Parts: sequence; C-alpha cells; structure tokens
Amino acid sequence: MRFTPVLLLFLTHSPGASGQIPDGTPWERVEVVTVDSTAKADELYRAARRWFVDAFRDADEVIQMDDPAGKIIAGKGWFPYNEYGRLWFTIEVEARDGRYRTRVSGVEHRGFGTITFMDVTRPALSLGPIALGDRCYTPIEGPFSNPRKEERDMLQVCAERIHPIMNREVSDLFSSLRLAVENGLKSRSGQDW
Repeated sequence: MRFTPVLLLFLTHSPGASGQIPDGTPWERVEVVTVDSTAKADELYRAARRWFVDAFRDADEVIQMDDPAGKIIAGKGWFPYNEYGRLWFTIEVEARDGRYRTRVSGVEHRGFGTITFMDVTRPALSLGPIALGDRCYTPIEGPFSNPRKEERDMLQVCAERIHPIMNREVSDLFSSLRLAVENGLKSRSGQDW
C-alpha cells in the first residue's frame, strides 16, 4: 500500500472568533493524502474517527461535528504554548474514495491561568487570532503600550515561538493520522495478524 502525501497551504481571510485578525492571512495548513485506490471513503472515515479517539484525551470533548454521510469529522483542540497560554485550533478530516484531506485552521492564542508580578495578579495575556507572516497577531493597545517595542517583540514571538510550535505540532498530527489510516487499511485485509 502506498501513501502519497500532498501538502497544500490555503490562504483565506476570515475573522477570528474572539478578536480582530492581524494584518495578514490566518494560519491554516491543509494536507491531502492519496491512499490505495481501492480504499473506500467509509473505511477512511472510520480510520479517521478512530484516530480522533486515540489522538485526543477526550474525543467527545474535541469532536464538534461528526457527519458519517458526508464522511467529515471536525473538532477543536489545543497545543501548549507555555505555562500561561495555549494555541487553540480547528481540525477537519474529510474522506473520499482513495484519499482524505486534513485541515488545521482557526488558530488562536488564549491566555491560561493568572500571572503574578510584584504582588499584582492578573489574567494571562491572550494574543488572539494567529496569522501567517512576521506580524502574526494584533498587539494590544493600552495607555502603557510602546509600539516600537511591541513590534520588535511581536516579530520575535512569531518567528521564534508561535510558528515553530504550530509547524511542529501540526506536522506531528498529520503524521499520526497518516499512520492511523495506514494501520486501519492494513487491518481490513487481515495483514496485521
């Protein structure tokens, strides 16, 4: 059985749910994988559904839409950013005969917990929707903001933290799904015994 991954990057513009989208294109990554041409959409859908159960701690919590007729599963999950933040995302897997498509989109940084500094406790900072490019979030404006420093910090955070985390974590997700589908297709012919 031969798998041929095809990686595509789709660029769209849609505002995030909890804030203004930064200048640029929302972060999104799509992978289309062509599998054995005899693999039916039902088999690929079942393998993807099983992957959701295995890949996430609580598949019922993650899965937001499960459409067996359309062979589509969509859910929401998160990757750790640091001890004070998480990168939330939407994942969708759609199966067709001989191929399936996985899309990760709608990435948003949300602060988690509280931060205490000099006896002042405040909620952890949320950066909001994440975009591709050097300016991947919209800096928060306030009475003490320093636009030049915030611009420099943003460029560093995007290039050195957010994008590498997303690229690594999404690549790992795609790899684990490819393996799960491959194993699911092997088991249909009894080759795994």
